[in-house]
Amino acid sequence: MVATAVVHSAACKQVGEPVERPAHYYQQNVGGTANLLLAMDAAGVGKLVFSSAAAVYGQPGAERNRDDADLAPIRPYGHIKLACEWTVRNAARACGWAAVNLRSPSVAGAGWDDLTIWVTVWR
Repeated sequence: MVATAVVHSAACKQVGEPVERPAHYYQQNVGGTANLLLAMDAAGVGKLVFSSAAAVYGQPGAERNRDDADLAPIRPYGHIKLACEWTVRNAARACGWAAVNLRSPSVAGAGWDDLTIWVTVWR
């Protein structure tokens, strides 16, 4: 079986901890995203859904959380998710991939309390 697409939602997910440990969160989330993109390129997989966060919009509110709203994160967690989005966007452009950011208000997953581990591959 050959993978044709990836849903990436593996990330450290605590909103408050990046304030205390920003370098750790950049390393885990942005670095982890970059590692995944390298693996996708090596495997010839060109479709990606990235699980981002509504935190990239800044202040919560229905009118702000629209796809065309300004991206203005107010906390390190949102900055880190936005950096991941930029990394995905740049790789998709460079490699000719189809990629999309899923900006949900709250991502939940299995695993440890501080880590969401859920990667789905479509075949």
